[in-house]
Amino acid sequence: MKTRIKELRHENRFTQEYLAYKIGTTQASLSRIECELCTPDAALLVSLSNVFQVSTDYILYLSDQKKRVCHSLCCPQNSKRIIQPVPKFNPRQCVYLQNFLSSLLNR
Repeated sequence: MKTRIKELRHENRFTQEYLAYKIGTTQASLSRIECELCTPDAALLVSLSNVFQVSTDYILYLSDQKKRVCHSLCCPQNSKRIIQPVPKFNPRQCVYLQNFLSSLLNR
């Protein structure tokens, strides 16, 4: 499977070792993915997307749009707006919910 990982890594001036460390894998695994000897799993794609701030579709050549599309439920900046309408939550519960949503997004 062809990916833009190597291209993005070069644009950001990351070594394979540094990127592998950032995404929680080994340099050897990253090298195999860049050489198209194996395919990245979903968790690795999400990690790469977060590191490079691009969509997973961009990484996989499914889109030429680099920027991630922000959906109302997935963006931390929108989480306050999403949980404000919940009338039965007290302020402390809203903070817990916001932290929970943020933790899901930062995995």
